[in-house]
Amino acid sequence: MKQNICELDTMIFFREALEAHEFMLLPVMASAVVECRTADKELKTLNEDGEIGLARLFSIWANMMCAPGAGTIVGCRPITMLSEILAQVHAYLTVHPLYDPEGLALYVELHHMMDAILMGDWFE
Repeated sequence: MKQNICELDTMIFFREALEAHEFMLLPVMASAVVECRTADKELKTLNEDGEIGLARLFSIWANMMCAPGAGTIVGCRPITMLSEILAQVHAYLTVHPLYDPEGLALYVELHHMMDAILMGDWFE
């Protein structure tokens, strides 16, 4: 007997993609935090891409905290701020994984950002 196509769980592919990106992203984010802290110790600075990335990451972090500018980190170098915000986003996603299409898009965006950090594309 054929099953009605409308009864099939078509969201299985979405859930698998979301889960795969979540589990790929978290270890990469942890490595990116280490890379940022190493760059900070070496007194490197953020280039233009790094500054733009920091602004986007701050926006993501503020949205996660549900208030613009929530938990602002003041009085530190931009690269220090990058590593601190990145660590906060990593901690948040570890405790509160995302389960919607916006979450999948965010995981993909963050993964591309982490790749750029790990390749040193944000530092001078």
